[in-house]
Amino acid sequence: MLGADAAAGNLVGAAPEDDRTTVAAVVRQVFGKDLAPLALGGLSNERLWPECGGSAGWR
Repeated sequence: MLGADAAAGNLVGAAPEDDRTTVAAVVRQVFGKDLAPLALGGLSNERLWPECGGSAGWR
C-alpha cells in the first residue's frame, strides 16, 4: 500500500492541465509539502501505448 502521499500526488497528476496548478496548491496546503505523481521509470504513455497515441485506448 502506497499511502495518502502517493494518492494525493497522483491526484495532482490526474488533474486536467488547466487545473493542475490549483490542485497542486490545495494538496500542498493540506499536506504541508509538494507531492508529485508516481512515475513508471520514466516511461511516458506514448512509450507504453504507442499504437494508441499514448492514450491507452482512451479517446
